[in-house]
Amino acid sequence: MDWDFGDGTGSAQLNPSHTYIDTGYFHVSLILTSVDGYEDTVSKNNYIHIKWNPIPLITSTGDSGCEPYYVSLITNYYSGAIYSWNLGNGVIKNSSAVYYTYPDSGVYPVLLNVTYNNGCAQSQTAGPIVVFPRPSFTYSLAKWNRLYAFAVQFTISNNEWSIHMELGFWRWPDFKSI
Repeated sequence: MDWDFGDGTGSAQLNPSHTYIDTGYFHVSLILTSVDGYEDTVSKNNYIHIKWNPIPLITSTGDSGCEPYYVSLITNYYSGAIYSWNLGNGVIKNSSAVYYTYPDSGVYPVLLNVTYNNGCAQSQTAGPIVVFPRPSFTYSLAKWNRLYAFAVQFTISNNEWSIHMELGFWRWPDFKSI
């Protein structure tokens, strides 16, 4: 018993499995040989049809930054394909290239679904896109005492860290700057 899978490969197994590497229509044959040496062939023309179904490749301008975070997500363009990007925050975009600004901090898993014009579909994930809170900057002007004319306090912070700095400018009792 010999199988011919129509792609240049075959098998002598009773119940073989086979993976086709190329797309197209394949002619499959089973050749049976009796103990007396007689052969009989059963053939099916174009019995196997492997459709073109590439896995989408995603290119991104980055995967993290501070809010608002701008990102472009691009995959190969195929004529007649339907694209659906789920940006992880309820936003859906339908093109091969997406340009989007995440307004809020968070972690956003990205999913791309592509349906090709032959009916095949593939999905691919990207990211996640991590958007950090925008640091806040505050300052205040305060008088401290007779030796100081004024002091400036700076604070830069977000939800995870804070930097505090104070600068003092003073005059001596004779009111001359040093």
